[in-house]
Amino acid sequence: MNYRKLIPLILTALIPIYSANFPSAAQSIPTQKQNIAQSETKGNIPRQAAVPAYCTPDEYKQFFENFVRGKDYQGTDMRSTYTANRIEVRNYDNPSQLLEVMRRQDDEFSIDLRDYRWVMLVPSTVDNSPYTRLKIDLRRVSKDTFRVDYIKAQYKYTGNTTGTESEDLVKTYGQPGAYVFQHRNGCWNLTQKLRSTRR
Repeated sequence: MNYRKLIPLILTALIPIYSANFPSAAQSIPTQKQNIAQSETKGNIPRQAAVPAYCTPDEYKQFFENFVRGKDYQGTDMRSTYTANRIEVRNYDNPSQLLEVMRRQDDEFSIDLRDYRWVMLVPSTVDNSPYTRLKIDLRRVSKDTFRVDYIKAQYKYTGNTTGTESEDLVKTYGQPGAYVFQHRNGCWNLTQKLRSTRR
């Protein structure tokens, strides 16, 4: 048998099979774009988590409502996530005066929501309600700061004259307080409490 004639025939038959299973060096080196796409698909490159809509500077009111409720629509614990490690307690009438610095875990946030009304979770001293109603003033101080002033309040129900329930503010009482939130690390954070020192 003439092996010299068979070798070229065998090689001719094997080259297409080899090429199909083993791409050339140029074909086997993926582009940088392909590498990034494959890595992101596999989760090898950490991608920045999507920031909730309420974290944007203009959505401070929505942020505050979620903060008061304690959790957002995804179940994120708002209070621990968006409270600074150290909270400055300052004088309500003179915010430049620092009274103390509290740790996040020692803070007791005073405002809550019940039946779409701002309250403190303590019995009212002016009516028979299990909660003390609050008058709230929520305002943007600067592009990266908003402030929430609050004071105890009494309201009077005025009925359903316009097709919706309504009530009027009768009076405010007690000492005012406030919370200050600043936009840090992509979201709002509670950074200060303002406490009245009036007698």
